[in-house]
Amino acid sequence: MALWILLLIAIIIIFVAVHAVLLPKFFLKVRYDYETIPDRGLKVVDETDGRSIVYEPGDSIKDSIKQYIVSERAGKKSFICKIDDDIRFIDFDIVLFNEKGVSFKVLNVKQIIKTKGYTEVITLPDKTVYVTLVLNKVNDQPRTGFKSKHVVVSGVVFYLLSCALVEVLGVFGIKACIGKLYGGLMFESFLYISETWIFTAVISAGVIILNVLFTLAVLFLKSSKRRKVNA
Repeated sequence: MALWILLLIAIIIIFVAVHAVLLPKFFLKVRYDYETIPDRGLKVVDETDGRSIVYEPGDSIKDSIKQYIVSERAGKKSFICKIDDDIRFIDFDIVLFNEKGVSFKVLNVKQIIKTKGYTEVITLPDKTVYVTLVLNKVNDQPRTGFKSKHVVVSGVVFYLLSCALVEVLGVFGIKACIGKLYGGLMFESFLYISETWIFTAVISAGVIILNVLFTLAVLFLKSSKRRKVNA
């Protein structure tokens, strides 16, 4: 019996972790839409094991982020910002673009500043060609002025479909554990008779519907909050 209790707990933990961490990381991608990138390159510095490009960000954030450097050394790409000396905490997004000029990922960075005037070095994906920055918060002051941040719709669809699959498997797994814990010799009957399958289907559908409603509500509230701040 202890084995089935442990298995039941493991299923619940995995169920929560997959919904809260794994699937959002893979599917709930954030994208920014740009007509033109506000940043401009200042200079290219050739080095023995690669090169670095110094950029100046757009006017809206230059008071806080003075410059940033995208480097490629020994095949590894990295990023660092030169910031205002008074900044103790910074929250910003790095929008990554590939060689086709398509934004493929957004990295959210939150750092407590350890070295005055500079952020910590951040490793970038290999396919990054150039970046731009969106400033979210400096010290205690929110800086949310960019209006076209949104979650990719196709990612939301795949997220919900993947969640549905996980939810069906999770409900079935929980049912099997409960059957073993309380069904005893009646386990097979509990697991396979049609009445329990109808009940299982109803529970699965209910969990799927609740997750869809919760996900859409969260996305709507976040979108509404951005529109309110940017109004």
